[in-house]
Amino acid sequence: MNVKRSGQPAYVVLPGVHRVASLAKRWLASTHQGRFDEAHLPNYLDEWVFRFNRRRSTSRGLLFYRLLALAVDHDPVRYRQLVANSKSKKVPPVPQGRRGHPPSLDRPRAERPWRLAP
Repeated sequence: MNVKRSGQPAYVVLPGVHRVASLAKRWLASTHQGRFDEAHLPNYLDEWVFRFNRRRSTSRGLLFYRLLALAVDHDPVRYRQLVANSKSKKVPPVPQGRRGHPPSLDRPRAERPWRLAP
């Protein structure tokens, strides 16, 4: 991609923009293992901005204190507020396969004469 007026590639004219974009993509691919939900993308980017802005912080203890103060001042976040589809399912999902003990445990009872009732 060339910047129209200068004729130079965009990564030469805007190196900071490309660095931030590449760091964000690398963080998203590594932290979330390449799997993320598009509905949560704004929250992921908020977290990344939080980390990016504090990457050179010299007072980590103060940062932790501030994070605790923010956590205490806000109401708790429930699971239903975090998920994209907060409505419960009408029919619960059916588990795949058989339930119960694995086949290795399906064997006859051991003979234990000492456990017989007198």
